[in-house]
Amino acid sequence: MALGELVGLLRHADNEACLRDSASPTPRMFALSKQASMERVGGQLLVIQRELNERTSTGMLPENVVAMLGNAIEVIARQVWPREFAAMGTRSDFGRLLDEKGRSPDALEQRLARVAMTLYKQYRVPAEHAGPTFRCSYEEARFFFNGIRVLEDLRRRIIKGKNK
Repeated sequence: MALGELVGLLRHADNEACLRDSASPTPRMFALSKQASMERVGGQLLVIQRELNERTSTGMLPENVVAMLGNAIEVIARQVWPREFAAMGTRSDFGRLLDEKGRSPDALEQRLARVAMTLYKQYRVPAEHAGPTFRCSYEEARFFFNGIRVLEDLRRRIIKGKNK
């Protein structure tokens, strides 16, 4: 009897997750996780670049660009500031981390934090919280996409500088 109740609870939780997933602009399987590798981020950038350039192949909505790449901000931050990222307690600490790093004496880290904060506050958070009601233009999607590319470039340069 208890096993049946447990299976029922799990099925109900799975159904709720499926409903949330179907209501989002991008299914979970296509979105980056916060633990994604930089290779996965790079792969997503290539796919989205192709879609934005061709725009007719699958009809990708601009909101999907933000939904698919949104977690890349955290992935990149984790690569640049692993100790600080590991010490974070809550998601709201991420904004504080970016704010703190935005005042860094290191110009590249400061730039990365400020670009990340803009993308995070103006697109990533609204897209996550508004769900299917979030809207943006193709130009905004291109801005977000290019912002992630800038973050990746800054990440690479910062890590290269630390490894000297």
